[in-house]
Amino acid sequence: MSEKKEYKVDDIKPSSYIIHILDKEFEPIKDTEFEVKLDEDSKIKKTDSNGMLKVTKPKSGEITLSL
Repeated sequence: MSEKKEYKVDDIKPSSYIIHILDKEFEPIKDTEFEVKLDEDSKIKKTDSNGMLKVTKPKSGEITLSL
C-alpha cells in the first residue's frame, strides 16, 4: 500500500497581462494604438487583430490606458 503524499507549490504570479479591448457593442478594437502607463513608465502599444493588448505586470498594480 502506498502512502498518500501532498505537494505544495507557491502561488502562480503572472508576469504580464493580456487585455481584451472592446467597444460599446462588444466588438474588438483592432489595430489601435494606446498609451500604456505602468508605474513611472509610459509606452505606445497597439492592439492586435483581435483587440488584444499585452502588457507587463506593473509593480504598483495599476495600469492606465489612453487613446
